[in-house]
Amino acid sequence: MLAKKIMLAISVLSLMCFQTINQDSKILIGKWKGEKDPKLSVEFYLGSDGAYYGKISDPTDKYYGKTIFKKMVYDQDENFFSGILNPADKDITLDVTIKIENSNRIKVVAKKFLMTRVITCLKVK
Repeated sequence: MLAKKIMLAISVLSLMCFQTINQDSKILIGKWKGEKDPKLSVEFYLGSDGAYYGKISDPTDKYYGKTIFKKMVYDQDENFFSGILNPADKDITLDVTIKIENSNRIKVVAKKFLMTRVITCLKVK
């Protein structure tokens, strides 16, 4: 009887952890704006390959609809996304990580060789 209770408790805890991880990875989905640059507007979505993608979502931007974040994969252990960033106005490929600071704020870190740029974005309600 005690073994059954222990197995039930372990099952419930495992399920709760799985749900939390799943929620963390899906928190990126939606529209985000730059905290210091509100003209920066990106919408993230889950692609058919299981990776996340981000496209420019400001209809007044001349690059509207262009996918700039590609193949973003969630790392459960480190609690961040990693992938590729292709800025709309430049012909360059950057390594990018997105750290979830909370449910309404992310930190985007783009790197190429020794150059790094950090942008904080807020979720659009």
